[in-house]
Amino acid sequence: ELIDHLARECRHALLLIVCLARPSLFERRSSWGQRQAAHTSLELRPLSEENSHQLVMEILRKVDQIPPDLQDMIVGRVGGNPLYIEEFINVLIEDGVVVTGTEQWRVRPERLTEIRIPPTLVGVLQARLDRLPLTEREMLQRASVVGRVFWDGAVKRICESMDEQMNRGEVRAVLQALCKKELVFRRDESAFAGEKEYAFKHAILHDATYESVLRRLRRVYHAQVAAWLVERSGERMGEYAGLIGGHYELAGEMAQAAGWYGQAGKQARSTYAPDVAIGYYQKALDLLPDEPFEVSQADTTSEVYAVQRVVLYEGLGEMLLWQARYADAAEAYAAMRVAAEADWDIVAQARGWNGLSRTQDAQGDYPAALESAGRAEEIARGAGAAAKVELARALFRKGWGFYRLGDTEAALALGEHALWLSIELGVQREMADSLNLLGGVHSMLGHRGDAARANAEAVSLYQKLGDQERIGAMLNHLGEHARLRGDYRAAAALYQEALKIAYETGNRNGEMAFLSNLGGAQVGMGKYRPAEYNLRQIIRWAEIAGQGGWLSDTYRFLAEACLGQGKVEDALAAVRRALTLAQEVEAPPLIGRAWRTTGMVVAQVPKPIAIGDKTCDAVTCFARSAQIFTEMGAEGERARTLRAWARYEMDQGDMARGRAMWQEARGLFAQLGMELEVGQMACHPKLLSATEDVDDDH
Repeated sequence: ELIDHLARECRHALLLIVCLARPSLFERRSSWGQRQAAHTSLELRPLSEENSHQLVMEILRKVDQIPPDLQDMIVGRVGGNPLYIEEFINVLIEDGVVVTGTEQWRVRPERLTEIRIPPTLVGVLQARLDRLPLTEREMLQRASVVGRVFWDGAVKRICESMDEQMNRGEVRAVLQALCKKELVFRRDESAFAGEKEYAFKHAILHDATYESVLRRLRRVYHAQVAAWLVERSGERMGEYAGLIGGHYELAGEMAQAAGWYGQAGKQARSTYAPDVAIGYYQKALDLLPDEPFEVSQADTTSEVYAVQRVVLYEGLGEMLLWQARYADAAEAYAAMRVAAEADWDIVAQARGWNGLSRTQDAQGDYPAALESAGRAEEIARGAGAAAKVELARALFRKGWGFYRLGDTEAALALGEHALWLSIELGVQREMADSLNLLGGVHSMLGHRGDAARANAEAVSLYQKLGDQERIGAMLNHLGEHARLRGDYRAAAALYQEALKIAYETGNRNGEMAFLSNLGGAQVGMGKYRPAEYNLRQIIRWAEIAGQGGWLSDTYRFLAEACLGQGKVEDALAAVRRALTLAQEVEAPPLIGRAWRTTGMVVAQVPKPIAIGDKTCDAVTCFARSAQIFTEMGAEGERARTLRAWARYEMDQGDMARGRAMWQEARGLFAQLGMELEVGQMACHPKLLSATEDVDDDH
């Protein structure tokens, strides 16, 4: 995560970052690095025979003359594995074939015929373990149960559990002997005050040592390590929750493990590591006993499991949403509601419906999001005072659904109701969400002052809460307001800030939306080529993720970017897709904008085109767009349509009609206080070229 962050922050610097990693990294993060603009992965191959000989000579550099037979025997067996070469030579030293000294080493060739070297690296490591004195071997085995990194106090706890009264000094003396044999190393700093921290020389050595521990002892040891970590972690318990859960799982204490994995998921969620959180939540759910949900209220054990499932599925759903895994998130929220029903928890059922509504909104299925919010509202009202917070959320989500679908009157009423209820309850996040909604509605209606006040209050509350995800979303909304005012540079800067937060918090869902809007701002600035690149990238990501509705605007921006480069056929294909997506979700704002851009594209085509089962020319498209925005009361959007339509009419030679529309659009912008738009229309329309700027928002 640090390397990813550094590469993004320094993307304009002349900087080369080289990293080393074991293959296990890509088991956990298969796509690591691929989102960077420049990224190359090199797989290290085994050493060549020549390089293997060089390594042998380097390790045995204190030997005056290395017998060729010895060198050939080592190189011939190890298959180019440098660790195997090192451990092979360690076995030769321990068996007396190589005799070490301070200044000079010597080889005893007569011993070569007596030794038996295992054919694999793991076999060589196991042979080294078998040669250790009993006390050292048992100490190393117990350390391996703690982990590749371990602490002397944890090892001492295991020894005590076996009724071995070893003081800390005796434990450290044995560990020091293992350090001298280069099986483990002492680390300079320790994660726990008063403890000495050690690490195994290599992961393979750690694994080989762990496998040599009797299975019946492993559970006992893991339980002791888990208890020791709980005691020593103190206030930092959340940081070690995943490690503690892992030890309880290996100890066979599954209910304990599930609880700790749940805490680890919560910790990862709070530190904006959604992929890590998802892994922990799923582990926790897998470990919970498979109790039937149809239980009586008296079944306490089942109730406890149901409560755990509610919390785990809720966290899982939110993190899956951040990762833009919409279908999986919807399933998690559905499972959450089932668990809530088993626990007779009506409030949690409402939360589940609200979570699903949020997921459907992010996916662009606005009618479904509105319906789910309605279900949440119905359940919350039935629960009475206990569910008032969920009622406030449901009202906000319902209002947001109406806002997406262009019903500004309903959205405004619900936003005000949600805000009033949130203030009464003193819940700041819900207050901020309601203000965010009201800012959007007022902006759509052209109430610039009301929109600015609501947005400023929302930003202040989100910052007070330290809610990075919503701060990013709010910056994106402010960028939208700036773009719709015609201030594309300010909009681009806000989108970039929102994108930075999305990157840092792992919010892939937000990242796609913010980058799409940045593409729209780039179109407004006439930066068509970079806009096209960004927008096509977003479309690839979003369609894989299964997004719909809001992707209409992305395709619309793409059509304008292509039109700006004279790529009319590409623009036509993009705008057809924009219109289809908008109509599928029945969202008038999206439909109105798509018709406007369709008119702009059709204006560049020599004859009318087929849209659905009808043939449309540019005038038809502009007229439909203007009608939709008139019915919505979205005067700013109607002014943009009139401006684009005016250019078309003047380009066709109807100067009178074009000038009339131009003046009407300019008058609307002036009435709405949109000075930038007014200023950009100051030139006399007759002097404007129809190809000067194809963006409808410029």
